Amino acid sequence: MSGNITVESEVDRGSVFTFSMIMPSIVQGFETPLANIDLTNSSSKPLFQGKILLAEDHVDNRRLISRLLTKLGLTVYSAVRWV
Repeated sequence: MSGNITVESEVDRGSVFTFSMIMPSIVQGFETPLANIDLTNSSSKPLFQGKILLAEDHVDNRRLISRLLTKLGLTVYSAVRWV
């Protein structure tokens, strides 16, 4: 998919994973920045299709990000830390 995955990790601090890829042609020519998309309009066609793994340790952030990604058309799987 012509993408890149990088990781930066520090013992006892955590890890940052970064993923990047070229967007498929269905998104090329999309003129509205993602920040300006109205996520409250549930009747609009989803912008994306696919699955994403969300790793966020704060439950409120996880809920919010999951809801936003779902509204964009993605299936979200959340990684939860068990202690």
